[in-house]
Order: sequence, then structure tokens, then C-alpha cells
Amino acid sequence: MVGRHRCKGGEIVSPPAVAAHRRFVGGRAIVQREQSHRTDGVAVALIERSLAMRLWRWLAAVAGTWALGGCVSIVPVDLHKGAAIFDEKTSVGVVVQLPERPNVWEYDPERGGAAGGLLQLGIVTAVTSKLTAHAKSLPTDELRAVESELMRALQKKGVAARSFSDSELMKTFKPDRFDAKDGTSHVRDMRPLRDRLGVERLLVVTVGQVGFNYPFSGVIPMAAGDPMAYVGGEAYLLDLRTNAYQWYKKVRTLRGVGKTWDQPPAYPALTAKFFEAVEVAKEEIVADLAR
Repeated sequence: MVGRHRCKGGEIVSPPAVAAHRRFVGGRAIVQREQSHRTDGVAVALIERSLAMRLWRWLAAVAGTWALGGCVSIVPVDLHKGAAIFDEKTSVGVVVQLPERPNVWEYDPERGGAAGGLLQLGIVTAVTSKLTAHAKSLPTDELRAVESELMRALQKKGVAARSFSDSELMKTFKPDRFDAKDGTSHVRDMRPLRDRLGVERLLVVTVGQVGFNYPFSGVIPMAAGDPMAYVGGEAYLLDLRTNAYQWYKKVRTLRGVGKTWDQPPAYPALTAKFFEAVEVAKEEIVADLAR
């Protein structure tokens, strides 16, 4: 039965060489460590929680979050095309979705990268462990400030703006799918939020990745370059009457320092670029609405 997987009590039981029980809680894979096994004199490390979370983050980067779900190619919408969107009667709900803390991302749609199988992913985890530990220690206060800056920008326009937490929506709202083949509408039917939240439009900022992008091909760093400070996500304004985008903006900020990046444990040059990337991304998100 080596190499086979079987189900038991809703859990996945893997082969003895990498025995682990996997269960899914809140959409995240949590792997519980059980035992280790030595094959041909090579220690095969067990899949631990950090490895499982890296796999989850890679999948999330490819698949998108609940707010962006689906594979429809979204058509960018310029806020300043067409008639004025905001007036004194407009009510807007603001939702900002951010990762719990910065991290190291081995995949980026434009730079490429993918660690491959679980064993390769484990090797990459070990290689990037020092940079990952440093990334997780960095603050995201400046990025979180985007919510208050968006609120001020809207209020200056006379808009009745209210902020809502991501967790609040996740617990109370499970949207159905919406026919958005042309890419001009949200792939989920967000229209019920109009009555639920008491707003006509929903402004969403989703930052899926913040930290450092370090693309790998298998276990080898890609020719795309050395680690770079990275902020990736989307921002959009949704008309809750029609489920159509009134504004959509892709956010992707990369800042690098070249070969001087490898300066553990503090990585001063790369850390400076991290704060620069965060500031640039925040300005890009707020700029259109502040005009």
C-alpha cells in the first residue's frame, strides 16, 4: 500500500514515509505531525504546518480569494471614465482584506515560479526559512492604514462611507455564483449586500500577497531574479444594484535590490524596499479615489 492514500473518518491518511493526518479548518490546511521515516539513509522530513501553509498560500495566489473567486478575466475599469459615480446621496461600504502578516511567496503570475511537489516544497521552505522568519516579523501598519485613508477620501467627496470587517462579511454572507462571462461584473452575486449592509456600493481592497517574492522552479531559484519586496492584490468598486464593476484596479508592486539582498538576519536593504513597496501600493490604491 506504499504510495497509496486512503480515507478514514473524513481524514486523509498518507503512506508511512510521510505519515500525516490532514484536516481543513476555515479553508486552511493544517497538517498534524505523526512520525518520521528514513529511506536509503536520507531523512525524509514530515510535512509540518508551515509546509502545508506554504502550499495553501501558493494555491491561494493562483486561485484568488473569496472576493475575487473564479477564473473570469476581469476587465480593468477606469474610475474617471463616464459619468460621475459619487454624489452626496451615495453610500459606500469599505472592506479591506489583508494577510495576517507578511510572508515569502514562491509564485507570481508574471515572474513565474512553483516549487512543484511536496518534497520540493519542503526543500524550498528550508532554503527560505531565514527570509520567511524575517518577513513575518515586519509590520503592516502602513498597509492597514489604507482603510482610514479611503474613508477620508470618500468623506471629502461628501460620500456616506462605512467600514466593514472582512470577517464580518465572511460569517454573515455566502454569495451565489453570478454569470460574469464578460468580466465586467463580480463572479459572485453581491447584490444582497445592498440591503444587508445598507449601502449602494461596495469598495473592496484585497491584498493577497505582501512580503517578498522569491520565485523557484522546482528547488532552483528562477532566472527571474533575486527576492523582491512584493505587494499584490486588487481594488474595486462594485455597484450593488447591478453587481457590475464601476472601478477595478490591479495592484502589483515589486521593489528589489539585486545581489545585495542576502544580508541575514535583518536584511536591511530588502527591508527598506519592503516599506517602499507598501507605501507605493497604498498610494496606488488611494490615488484614484482621492482625485
